[in-house]
Amino acid sequence: MDYLRDKLQGDEKFRIDLSKNVTHPAFQYNRERCLPISQIFGHRGFFLFPSENSYDIFKNTKFNYGLLEPGGVGIPLFHIRKCYHLMSFSGRSPVFIIYKNIILHEKENVPFAKYNVIRKENGLVLYEVPYCEIYRRMGLLNKEYNLVFSFDGITTRQLLMIRRSYNRDLFTNINDTNLRWHVSYSPLKSDQFRLAILEDGAPSLLDDSETRRRKKSSDSSSGKRENRVIAHFTRRHKDYLPKIISKESNLIIGEWSDSPSYGISSIPWDTQALSCQALLIHYLEDEEEKRGSNQPAN
Repeated sequence: MDYLRDKLQGDEKFRIDLSKNVTHPAFQYNRERCLPISQIFGHRGFFLFPSENSYDIFKNTKFNYGLLEPGGVGIPLFHIRKCYHLMSFSGRSPVFIIYKNIILHEKENVPFAKYNVIRKENGLVLYEVPYCEIYRRMGLLNKEYNLVFSFDGITTRQLLMIRRSYNRDLFTNINDTNLRWHVSYSPLKSDQFRLAILEDGAPSLLDDSETRRRKKSSDSSSGKRENRVIAHFTRRHKDYLPKIISKESNLIIGEWSDSPSYGISSIPWDTQALSCQALLIHYLEDEEEKRGSNQPAN
């Protein structure tokens, strides 16, 4: 496992630019984080771990949550599950829900509207909380995925992802900046997406029709359309042989933090938001692969 981790993080194709970002200070990074996405036998959906260290420790504890400690090392951060409701097809109910594991001291008030207690130990409580609901709307040309974050029942954040019905690229916006998850065209299907900042003049599916028309006709939209790459989603080094826990893909992302954290605590909001987007991408790609279709998944 150490060999695979070093090989992946050492591959220049997946490096994150840590140099000073003057143009987009909100995307200034001082470290990389690698988050494995895995499937566990007997469980629906997919799990995302906050680090390779947590993933390795989880496997060494025979797929049980190890000794609880405030940092939450050895515990999955997110778990995405598909919903099977009739209203999901109309966009009125979520098609996916992403659950988050959170550790609190047992004397702390529970600030969540809904939760399950997974484990209590050493004065700590591990909660599973519905963190992100994903709604889908199907159009003639576009497929829209609205990620709604309202796990405390009070505040709400939303992130929109849009793709063409005939294309795998997904457009989104974070920190008032247009981004695109782009997969390079290849005669053989590529399983690698890169998330890049779009140039100011580059059109996005999130733009209104007038803005897209103006950008397409502007000289600024010609030539380079992408700026800095801030994340990679790749299925390279996935486990091909059946296992109780199988690594399915990796998210490599840039991050700014005072000190590295390997557990589920102290993870920046941007990292969590983009991790939820990566989980959605993985689920869509997995469904497409199982159908054996050349068309983008729903």
